[in-house]
Amino acid sequence: PKETLTGTHLWRESGVEIAFGPLAAPGEEKPPFAQYDINALGAFRGFHAAKDNREGVDVAVTLDRQASVFTIEAALPLKAPGYDYAGHKALTFNVARMIYTRDSYESDAILGWHPIFVTVSDPASRGMAFFP
Repeated sequence: PKETLTGTHLWRESGVEIAFGPLAAPGEEKPPFAQYDINALGAFRGFHAAKDNREGVDVAVTLDRQASVFTIEAALPLKAPGYDYAGHKALTFNVARMIYTRDSYESDAILGWHPIFVTVSDPASRGMAFFP
């Protein structure tokens, strides 16, 4: 299954981290948001409002090893167990790259998570998507 397509349980493959959710309510500093991590092999997992969700996500990955390029296409659900953003007319979103430059099984793996932990969950760092 896709969730096992990883070098280690820490997912030491390059990929993307996507966060989306509603605008903050007045006085609300950290509104809830759904987060999905998708790696270059097509494995995905939900976090925060989408915690442990592996349902309703459609992922396709094209990997060009010769050019060292991968393309991820993903359809993320606006409604899933744990959240329902289907009725919102505007959502915030953030997409961040996770970059690894060494082999999955090496202890000196270099990755690009920081400062993602700060920015991906900060509504001020997100873009906006408006729906008609």
